[in-house]
Amino acid sequence: TDGDGSGDADEGNVISGNTLDGVRIQGTSATGNKIQGNLIGTAADGVTSRRNDNGVSILGAMNNTIGGATAATGNLISSNARSGVSIEGSGSGNVVQSNYIGTDVSGTLDRGNVGNGINIVDSRNNLVGGLAPVSGTAPGNLISGNNGSGVFISSFFISGASATGNTVQGNIIGLDVTGTVKLGNSGAGVAVSGGGVGTIIGGADAGLRNIISANVIGINLSSGSVAASKNIIEGNYIGTDITGTIGLGNRFQGILISNSDHNIIGGTSPAARNLISANGTPGSSGGTGITIFGAVAIGNQVMGNYIGTDVTGTLDLGNLENGVSLGSFGSIVGGTTAGAGNLISGNNQHGVRISGGPETAHNIVQGNRIGTAADGVLPLGNGLHGVFLQSDNNAIGGVAAEAGNTIAHNGGDGLFLSSGAGNAFLSNHFFANAGLGIDLGADGVTPNDTADADTGANNLQNYPVLTAALTTASAVAIQGTLNSLADSTFLLQFFANDLPDPSSHGEGQRLIGALTVTTDAGGNVSFSPMLPVALGPLQFVTASATRLDEQGSPIETSEFSEVRADVSLTKTDARDPAFVGQDLIYPLTVHNAGPF
Repeated sequence: TDGDGSGDADEGNVISGNTLDGVRIQGTSATGNKIQGNLIGTAADGVTSRRNDNGVSILGAMNNTIGGATAATGNLISSNARSGVSIEGSGSGNVVQSNYIGTDVSGTLDRGNVGNGINIVDSRNNLVGGLAPVSGTAPGNLISGNNGSGVFISSFFISGASATGNTVQGNIIGLDVTGTVKLGNSGAGVAVSGGGVGTIIGGADAGLRNIISANVIGINLSSGSVAASKNIIEGNYIGTDITGTIGLGNRFQGILISNSDHNIIGGTSPAARNLISANGTPGSSGGTGITIFGAVAIGNQVMGNYIGTDVTGTLDLGNLENGVSLGSFGSIVGGTTAGAGNLISGNNQHGVRISGGPETAHNIVQGNRIGTAADGVLPLGNGLHGVFLQSDNNAIGGVAAEAGNTIAHNGGDGLFLSSGAGNAFLSNHFFANAGLGIDLGADGVTPNDTADADTGANNLQNYPVLTAALTTASAVAIQGTLNSLADSTFLLQFFANDLPDPSSHGEGQRLIGALTVTTDAGGNVSFSPMLPVALGPLQFVTASATRLDEQGSPIETSEFSEVRADVSLTKTDARDPAFVGQDLIYPLTVHNAGPF
């Protein structure tokens, strides 16, 4: 050895079999210490268990390092009776890098600590891992096989948000050292509980990516005496192997947010994208990509992620149940900013499910591709509906630029509203779904009723009745009527389709124009807009109606109207004059200005 106390395997200690902690650093004056190259909790072979209480315990101390930036400085911290590493108290700035925590020395066998791999309680601004050439290599840690969570962050003894600003980056959590074989932790891969605020899990750089798979839950943000809030989850692979091409899953959710607010999953740059796929276990419920629920789950954002696909966005690695499941208030899935939309495809049930009690409302789903590959065209459908709604006052799409979702190729309806009122569906692109584009209630096309007096999903808002769709080289003239609530204002949106739905209602492939109308005292209004758009041959036009409130905000949207197509038949001679015995060819042009 060179006697410098680090970077040389022969200088490491075997620190095992102690009744209390293997290593304890305690007090505000205990700063700048380094723990490197040791076997803590095993025998000298790095395999046989010789447990301590905690492997390493830091109590109220600051700026200490467990491991280091190179592989040679890392410790093996496994088989301990409590946590592998426990950082507690008012200290901050401690660093945990390049360690194997919960495995044997080869990184392939389970030698889990009985508690959490890393336990951070009431401590701020600590770093677990760092910018690694490949996830799980130095300075990233291998954190697998532990009987609790891989990393657990919480406030407990100190009231309020005392576990703030911690960072978890560049680690493998739940797999072996190759990143391809399951070696899961028995809790979450990363758990942030009450008072865990401003945690960063991953980062917008491939070297900051965590691989979080084969755990009970991938990432769990939950409330305690206070909520876990303002945490950022970005750039991670959650449920796949290290390549992002093979599904290994977490047992239940990829990400679970319960009663925690204003967290961000993903971002608008490709580097911030999380891959959240293959989560769930057959025979167990809860196998969603992302679940957000609870009365305090307010203002969470899901942006720019691939949910249910492989890393290329072209292959099915679907989550066992839904891609995204919301039982929350004011969550935003996607957005109108460039890059904010998610790819939510290949999931076994619904792409997006919104359901729950009165607190489940005012959620926004915008700018996403739901049921397609990353190109927004090729099929990669979810198994049931693209969007399933059982809730009030949500927005799917919107009038703003880029607010519409592409919802296509799904195994049920594009959008199914089971129950609830006040839901607006605007500017979306529906095509090639097995069911209707929009379905209000489980009855297929719902017939219009006089004066729209019926009740049900979205109050069974009547759809427009189109009587003509006449095209010119540069415009389409639409004629029709709407019968609904008296003296009410509606936003009509018109769509063109390459093919009509088998029901002849919708779907709604391309938005070609909109018109605001107001019904008279009898609930009637006629309309005849000339839309300045050139349609190709054999296009089928449909429309939806969305009631507006007194401020002009959209309230609730109808199903699609019956389609209309501009079709006629014209015959022209092939040649003139004609001779006896000669075949004649008459080109026929189909053009029908009536109904489809």
